[in-house]
Amino acid sequence: MHLRGSRKSSIERTGRRWWFSTLGILALGSVTLGSAACSEVPGPGARAPDEAPLSKRLEPSDLMPADLDVVVRLDLERMKQGLGAEPQAQVASRVATDPLVSKALVDARRVTLGLRASDLAHGDHVVVVETDVAKLEIPDDFESVPSRNDTVKILVRSVGVARTETQAIVILDDRAIAFVSPVETDSVLRVLREGADEERGDPAREGLVSLDVRTHRLDPALERKFPSISRLVRDLRRIRGVAEVREDGLGFDVEIVAKSAEAADRAARFLEALRAGAKGDGAAGAFASMRIDPLDARVRVRLTVPAAVVLGAIRDEADPSAGLHAPEVEGTTNVTLPEVAP
Repeated sequence: MHLRGSRKSSIERTGRRWWFSTLGILALGSVTLGSAACSEVPGPGARAPDEAPLSKRLEPSDLMPADLDVVVRLDLERMKQGLGAEPQAQVASRVATDPLVSKALVDARRVTLGLRASDLAHGDHVVVVETDVAKLEIPDDFESVPSRNDTVKILVRSVGVARTETQAIVILDDRAIAFVSPVETDSVLRVLREGADEERGDPAREGLVSLDVRTHRLDPALERKFPSISRLVRDLRRIRGVAEVREDGLGFDVEIVAKSAEAADRAARFLEALRAGAKGDGAAGAFASMRIDPLDARVRVRLTVPAAVVLGAIRDEADPSAGLHAPEVEGTTNVTLPEVAP
C-alpha cells in the first residue's frame, strides 16, 4: 500500500439512473437514488478498543452494519467472463462512489455494496472491493486507528468530507478494502470492535450477482399512489436472490420471506397476476414465463431474463419495467409500474 500527498476532491456523479441501472439488473426493481448531498460531515475521533486482541478472517458482509438494509454482491470476474468486458466495466463504474473506489475497481474481482433503502438520496454506503490492495495508493490524510483484529487495518480521514465520499478505509488481509461513507463510519468501527451484526445483510457468496434486502414500508406518497404494492411490501421481511449466467440469458432465483403464510400467499397471487398480465418482449416476456412456488411464509421465484435485455439495462438503453403492470390485489386500483426518472 502506497501513500501519496495529493487528494482528488471531485465527486463522481450519482443519480437515479446511476443506481437503478445497477440494482435493476439484480432484481428488476425500481429503487432509485436522488442527487447526492454535498454537506460536510466531521471526521470521527479514533477510539482505542477495550477488548482483548484477536486474529480472525472477516468476510466483506461482516463489515455491513444492520442499518444498511440493501446489500448486493457482484462477481466482476464472472461478469466479465459471462457478459463481456464492456458490461463489467460499466457496472463497476456505477458502483464507484468516489475516485478512490473507482481506482480500486479497475482490477477488482468482486464488490459488495451496502445501502440504506429509506435514505438512498444521501448516498450513505459501505463498499467492499476484493482486489490486490498492495497496488492501491491511499491519500496521506487518512490516519491509522487501533484495530482489535490483527488481520484488519483501519484508516480514518482526519478532515471532514462530503457525505457521499470516503471517510474511513478498512483493509482485510490485503485481499479486500472497504470504503465507508461518513455517516456509516461509527457503525463500521463498532462492528469491528464488537463483532458482526446478527441482522446484517449477507448475500450468498455465489452467482454472478446476489443480494439480501430487508423490506420496509414505502414512502407515504408512494403508499397513497400504489396501495396494492405498498401493502405487499409492508407484509414482507426479506428478499434474497442469486443471478447466474445461462445459455438463454441471466437466470434469477429469488426467495421472498413474508411475515406470515397469508402474506406470502398474497405475494404469490400478486406475482401470478403480474405474470398473467405481462406483455411484450424483454423483461415483460421473462415475467410471463417465471415460476412461482409458495411454501408456508416463503415464495420462491425463478425466471430468466434474455441477455439482450440485461445488456440494454446495463447500458441504460432499456427500461426493465417496460410492459409490466401492477395487478389489482384485494380491491386496490390497477396501476402501471412507475417509470424511473433520468
